[in-house]
Amino acid sequence: MKKMIAVLIFYCGFMLSMNPITVYATEELDNQAENTNQPYADDIGWRYQMIDGKLYKRQYNYTKEQWIGKWVLA
Repeated sequence: MKKMIAVLIFYCGFMLSMNPITVYATEELDNQAENTNQPYADDIGWRYQMIDGKLYKRQYNYTKEQWIGKWVLA
């Protein structure tokens, strides 16, 4: 019991002895060109379509908004 009271007193003393720290924010940059991310590779994915009851797939370049290759049976 004495040990628990000693720990409690130590904890309260420690918390009361902490000094508040003032923090200042920095200004936001106006130049957004420095903050933009540019991809190194094209974003390419598969697009699917049903033709005559059969599922076909074709690659699509989302970065350039262009089709790649021809429709193939999936």
